[in-house]
Amino acid sequence: MTKPEEEMFTLLETASELGVTTRTVKTYIYSGRLPGAIKGPRGWRIPKNDALKLKEEWAATSKAIIEGYKRARQKSTRPGHPRSR
Repeated sequence: MTKPEEEMFTLLETASELGVTTRTVKTYIYSGRLPGAIKGPRGWRIPKNDALKLKEEWAATSKAIIEGYKRARQKSTRPGHPRSR
């Protein structure tokens, strides 16, 4: 079942939304990270929901990495380290 045109991004629009190159978007398509992508006669069409879901996953992952880094810095237990007191 095909989706209406207004629910799809072009390759360039997806790259812009994700802040990556069009080549990176193609890599995501071929690796299955954008499963709803369809190649038509005028190029790739990527469902907006797939692109936005990937963007949200990145945001959650980035936030978790930053929080983990902050916790690790706060829990430093090296003797004589300023944060170990």
